[in-house]
Amino acid sequence: MKRGRVVYTIGNEHNPTSSSGRRVLVIEPDGAARLDHYMRGPKHEVYTGRFLAFDRLGAALERAHFPQWPPHKVPPDAAIGGLKVEADGESLAVSIERRAAGTMPGYAEAFDLLDKAIAQLRGEAPAEVVTDVESRSK
Repeated sequence: MKRGRVVYTIGNEHNPTSSSGRRVLVIEPDGAARLDHYMRGPKHEVYTGRFLAFDRLGAALERAHFPQWPPHKVPPDAAIGGLKVEADGESLAVSIERRAAGTMPGYAEAFDLLDKAIAQLRGEAPAEVVTDVESRSK
């Protein structure tokens, strides 16, 4: 898979059953990463860093046959993971219920890597797939 701009979105700050809000992770082809975390109310946090796992992410998406995905059920109030890769003027995307993604070869690894990056950017996990973390609130 060609290295391109990756956009991963998970959650919804307007969902009353979710306390985690919406997280938008953008990873540029050079590894620069930015996480925008939107929570209920006017709270918005921004984190930046460097994503170190492009090769692992690309291999996982190849195993998943991205952008294809198997049909799956979406329960009410489910967290939908949106994943888009933009490269060479082309944009490929999928939307998969997060728990279902965990059972899909390739997507389980890809979503886990992206969720790890979010946790590490937020300082909730030790650095493994990101480095050079900075944060600020808006």
